[in-house]
Amino acid sequence: MITSHESLNNLKVSLFYLILTLYIFLLITLLMLFILFSGSILAVVISDPHAQGKTNRFVGICIERKGCGLRAEFTLRNVVDHQGVEIRYDLYDPTIQSIQILRLEKRLDDKLFYLRDALPEYSTFSFDMDPEILPEGTPVPVNPVQV
Repeated sequence: MITSHESLNNLKVSLFYLILTLYIFLLITLLMLFILFSGSILAVVISDPHAQGKTNRFVGICIERKGCGLRAEFTLRNVVDHQGVEIRYDLYDPTIQSIQILRLEKRLDDKLFYLRDALPEYSTFSFDMDPEILPEGTPVPVNPVQV
């Protein structure tokens, strides 16, 4: 039989692990915010709220990063079937299952809205693109392409 003292200890342990998990999640997302540059190619996997168990993956170039804390958000752009698609994500959206950096690079500008008027080849990326791994200790490459 479980006494009230044992159940209180179990509750304390459960609460400790919940707080620890949230703390680790916040540290990871803050780290992600600092290494997320405009011009990087990202893949975002979100769960579909209308279809239980289904996920959607979107690959695109980060054209904008704004906000801080719980209001942090970023915008990805890709050309799909000759149509420009932009999706804005909240960094702390609970439907986001993973954010993967496929190509880490900086651009000279912080906001890449000019890609909306550029040729589609500058913002077209394959949805099955594999991550490009940089050697450890190398600085983040700057993409000097001017459109």
